[in-house]
Amino acid sequence: MKITIVTAVLNARRTIEDCMQSALGQNWTELEYILADRGSTDGTLEVVKRYQNRCAKYLDLKGDDYYTAVNKCLAQATGDVVAVLPPDSFYTDRNTVANVLRTMAAKRRDCLYGDMVYIATDSQRPLRYYKAGEYDRYNFENGWMPPLPVFFIRRELFRKFGYFATDYRLRADYELIARFLYKNYATTYYMPEVLVKMRFDDRKRSLGWLLERNREDYRVLKEYGLGGVVTVLMRNLAKLPQFFRKPKADDRVLETRW
Repeated sequence: MKITIVTAVLNARRTIEDCMQSALGQNWTELEYILADRGSTDGTLEVVKRYQNRCAKYLDLKGDDYYTAVNKCLAQATGDVVAVLPPDSFYTDRNTVANVLRTMAAKRRDCLYGDMVYIATDSQRPLRYYKAGEYDRYNFENGWMPPLPVFFIRRELFRKFGYFATDYRLRADYELIARFLYKNYATTYYMPEVLVKMRFDDRKRSLGWLLERNREDYRVLKEYGLGGVVTVLMRNLAKLPQFFRKPKADDRVLETRW
């Protein structure tokens, strides 16, 4: 089974190296890594060039928004399974991909997801543990969704159900997962392990970002008949315990650079 991992980056000089090393350092032979730069000017390209010859494809997508760039990467993917790894994220283990693909094959599922830990910008200090939990279709009505970086998808689903909706700026991931799992009944499996670490983005503390995210969440909920304002509120409240939980496997995740 072949996997394609895609990363779309814009001005992520401080984090892109760990992201690329974690993807390219996976213990899986059939791996295709596609990276797109959206016009970085902060030194990101100097880092990328050190690994560019190990990428299956490099796309210069200056001016593209994030989800348009991701869609263009996915359109060139040849893997049986695809994963979107943001430039501020990295896999927690060299065997993450191998474990995911073997489990997907054994369980015969369209998708697989796991848990994620948000860490501090400049350290491995955990800030928030995103325990996705077992899948229940009706959890969507309570605002549930697994994080995109730990969501692995059979590529054929994009052909059947479409790519990321680019009229969403922040929540195209939520819309796509709802479209695949809730609307079209794609099968999925929960792996109760921390698969990815993501550095916390300070921009997500801003009131403007939160308001826009909630507006787009509301759009998704209304489009699929999953609720409204109350469900958006429930989504936000459900995140509070994540700041107090501790991942069981946190002692084995990376503490050094790849």
